[in-house]
Parts: sequence; C-alpha cells; structure tokens
Amino acid sequence: ASLVHTCNFSRYGQSPALYITRKIASMHKGCVTAVEPNINSIENEIFSLISIEDAINKANIAVLLVNHKEFQKIKNQFNAVLIDTIGVE
Repeated sequence: ASLVHTCNFSRYGQSPALYITRKIASMHKGCVTAVEPNINSIENEIFSLISIEDAINKANIAVLLVNHKEFQKIKNQFNAVLIDTIGVE
C-alpha cells in the first residue's frame, strides 16, 4: 500500500497525516510507503518514503491525506484504488 500525504514540515511530528500513516503501517502486514515532497529521507519510521513516480507505478491502494499541489497534478495517473480523503481537484 502506498500513502500519498504531506504535512507542514515544521510540525511534522504532530501531523494528522503522519499519525494515520503510522497507524496503517502498524496494522498492515504488507509494505506501507508514503510520498512527502518536502522531505528527502526519513528515519526510525515503520514506513518508507518513495517518489511520486514510484507511488503512481507501484501502489495497489493510494490514500490522499492532504491537499498538496504536487498531488493535484497526479490524481488521475494512479492505476491503484484511490482513496481521496480531501477532495483533490
């Protein structure tokens, strides 16, 4: 599963999207990945970061958690089941 989300970098640790990603990763037995355009790497998490391109090509399920401009451009490119929680246009 790939989660596509973003958050305000200065408050990254308090992000609701981060909480949801951690929760899904802790409950899901498979690989959970996330896209965060404002961060290049992440340590000590139970999920890993991937590029937007990898998410488009590899995701079975994509969950849009935050309305970020990078995600508005790619919404229609997913071949995965897309769960849009925020109404990306």
